[in-house]
Amino acid sequence: MFQPLLRGACEKTLRDLKLDYLDLYLTDLGERMASTDDPSLLNEPTIKAIATKYNKSPAQILIKFHTQRNVIVLAKSATPHRIKENIQLFDFEISQEDMKTMLNLNKNWRGFPAPWASKHKDFPFNTEY
Repeated sequence: MFQPLLRGACEKTLRDLKLDYLDLYLTDLGERMASTDDPSLLNEPTIKAIATKYNKSPAQILIKFHTQRNVIVLAKSATPHRIKENIQLFDFEISQEDMKTMLNLNKNWRGFPAPWASKHKDFPFNTEY
């Protein structure tokens, strides 16, 4: 989950640049980028339970979680079934209780840490998460 300190910093930076907020949410990094030790939000038991409750897939719940918070999601898939599923988000709302539950999921893990850029003066991930 995009943590409040980093989100606030990004929002301020984007506001200063007169841009809207954009959250690139990485849920499935693929075999070449993810290790077996990395958590998968698509397999997170809490997300799966919420998905079952709403009769939706974990991916739909994760996408809806962000869009319901007015965060842009850039979903990617090459599978026609998943492409269709990724846009079927307008027939339900996630309850405030479930939204709070998901906001409180903290794995202390960054999906794409970009260590090759860590020395850059504008590197955003040195912020506490």
